[in-house]
Amino acid sequence: VAFWQDDLFGRSQEEYFGIWLSVGLAAICVNVASRYCWVFATTTAGRRIHQQIFEKVARCTTAMFDKTPSGQIMARLGEDQALADWAVGLQLEVFFVLVGTVLNQAALVVVARPLVAPFIAFFTLLFFALREVHRRTNREAIRWY
Repeated sequence: VAFWQDDLFGRSQEEYFGIWLSVGLAAICVNVASRYCWVFATTTAGRRIHQQIFEKVARCTTAMFDKTPSGQIMARLGEDQALADWAVGLQLEVFFVLVGTVLNQAALVVVARPLVAPFIAFFTLLFFALREVHRRTNREAIRWY
């Protein structure tokens, strides 16, 4: 919009408006695509979790079904599946939003200051390495506790 206001490229108002409209439509398309990815990913993850739980229950011995009332089994499966479906959807939505925001900001910084790109790459690799160290250390600390 600042380029449009200052007329830095010497284009007509119609061309600037067309560019602005194109960017807006592209943003809408990206938003719709991200929501579709979110819905597709959460539905697939929920279906996979449900299938794994069902396979484990189907492989149980008949003695387990004799000791446990069927209502308790159904209530437990329904409650656990509902909780997993809700949590997976929420966590994947947050993941997609955060990744999109980080990539958007990183792209903006690289376009504005290209010499920052190697630092972003270095710190990204450093982040993933430290994340792995933290994950393993945290797992060991939980085992000791």
